[in-house]
Amino acid sequence: MRSLANLLSRHVPCRVASRIIGCFIQDGPSHATLHSEVGRTGSEKITDEQEKARSLFEDGELPDSKMRRTSRLFIEADSTSVALQRSKTRRAELKLGVAYEGLEPSGGKALRAVGKTVHSGFGKTEEFWRAFSVSLASTYDLAGVGEVVLGGDGAPWVRKGSELFPVERFQLCRFHLKRALRTALGPDHNKVRLASKAACKGDHEGADTILAEAASEAGDEKREKISGTRRYLAANRDCLADWRTDEQREEGLRGLGTMEGNIDKLLANRFKKRGMSWSIKGGDSMAKVIQLRQNGQLEDWVRGARRRQDQIEPGLSGPDQGQRLLSRVSKARLFLAGLVQRL
Repeated sequence: MRSLANLLSRHVPCRVASRIIGCFIQDGPSHATLHSEVGRTGSEKITDEQEKARSLFEDGELPDSKMRRTSRLFIEADSTSVALQRSKTRRAELKLGVAYEGLEPSGGKALRAVGKTVHSGFGKTEEFWRAFSVSLASTYDLAGVGEVVLGGDGAPWVRKGSELFPVERFQLCRFHLKRALRTALGPDHNKVRLASKAACKGDHEGADTILAEAASEAGDEKREKISGTRRYLAANRDCLADWRTDEQREEGLRGLGTMEGNIDKLLANRFKKRGMSWSIKGGDSMAKVIQLRQNGQLEDWVRGARRRQDQIEPGLSGPDQGQRLLSRVSKARLFLAGLVQRL
């Protein structure tokens, strides 16, 4: 039941999840029970991450690792603003980190991240990156990684990742770059294209010249927007250029660009868009359930937690009754697995 609660609540609100489960199981769990199960899973995962980070950074104890090697590891990070409840502040930034070894075709024009690992939470910058580094150290022999490429929107917390990883190159997120240029240059698509082309070559002066010319012809309000974009580019001039060399681009090596899709599909669809608000604790727990599910670890984590606590699910008072309930749960999970794929 705990696995089912986490699986479905990762996609829909607990009240909806409770009603869906009730279609298959008589006297199924209430939304409060599902909320509690998600909270328990998330809290256990957070505690585990904190303990492992403490062991690594304070005691020098490396986590068990698959010791995977790769010639190149990409790490992209971004955040999304989430509405809060029962808090002195109205909103908080929910962070997301995605690591992968490269991109490959996945049908049509779609691309798939190879060896994808995600990490998410409301944690402070240092806490976030420490926990993420432990997660990656559990998979990779970090000494055997050829180079690390970091991508993001230029926010200070994203740049902090380079203090824990041997980052060879840092590249400004193209989505944020183009959005800033569109804000400044408006409907003039040709200027946006030229400024973007110059920036992606690392030609800050060329991009800034286009913006300066536009500012000389703009009104006060538009000029202020252009000034904001010029400051943004100046602050990130060291990471404007594409991380790839000309030869690598000619060889077909893919550039960065996974974050906005991941922010939308993994976080925004669950945390936003439906007038939702969260407590920090509840949001952190849900972020960890999403993280576990995305990394293919949710089932093993729940089974492991059950073994560690040496507990049985409530209501299983005998082998026959337990078997009947488990059978209904199995049937429900088969249906819900198909439903979840379409959500």
